[in-house]
Amino acid sequence: MLDKSKIIEQVKKLLEVNQSNGATEAEEKIALEKANMLIEKYQIEKYQLKSKSKNTHQNFVSKKKYPRLFNGVVSLIADYFGCIAFTKGNNMIIFGDDEFVGLTLDMAKRFEFEMESEVNKFKCSANYRTRKCLGTNSLVMTNSFRSGYCSRVAERLYSLIETRQQNCQKSTGTDLVVLNRENLKEDFMKDFGVDKIYKSKSKLSNNIDAEATRSGLIAGDNFRISDELENKNDA
Repeated sequence: MLDKSKIIEQVKKLLEVNQSNGATEAEEKIALEKANMLIEKYQIEKYQLKSKSKNTHQNFVSKKKYPRLFNGVVSLIADYFGCIAFTKGNNMIIFGDDEFVGLTLDMAKRFEFEMESEVNKFKCSANYRTRKCLGTNSLVMTNSFRSGYCSRVAERLYSLIETRQQNCQKSTGTDLVVLNRENLKEDFMKDFGVDKIYKSKSKLSNNIDAEATRSGLIAGDNFRISDELENKNDA
């Protein structure tokens, strides 16, 4: 069975043969022609020829205490971008390729912001105000709404991740995110010295308001994950 990674390394070495490295013009031309032949023959993508980025980690600190489903969504966002997320105290640690860590943090912050915007809309609704006047606990309603919102976004993220993994297995391995995760767990162990990746459990409080949860589920459908991927899946 062909080891494509060895071919990629061979192409990288050929591309390094140039006049600035002491090669002659003829040697550079021959190496470039051979590299282009291998790239075309084995369908090697440009990003696969880039040097491996250094794995880094950053903290994601939420503005307030949310239902535990919130951390579960952040973990799925990290997975979506080929990173690992785990809880440490009150923080979420995002570990992975520097570029993808940044993308994870950007989406996590947007997710939190948009969820809270929807919560504020919910609290201004006539239904919320009426039920609050009738004695329904306002905190239970808002947290139930957040749980519904998180559940729907998590469901959509999981579906996209699963679809991408299935498509990657059928293809020739050109999914950069999936490739990036191959050795990530091993690097994670070395950097943090732990034997388990901590992920948040989808655990809900017993104090749940079903109607508020339904409203949250509906609002969660509006969170934009990836227009391009979602449109492809709908096609």
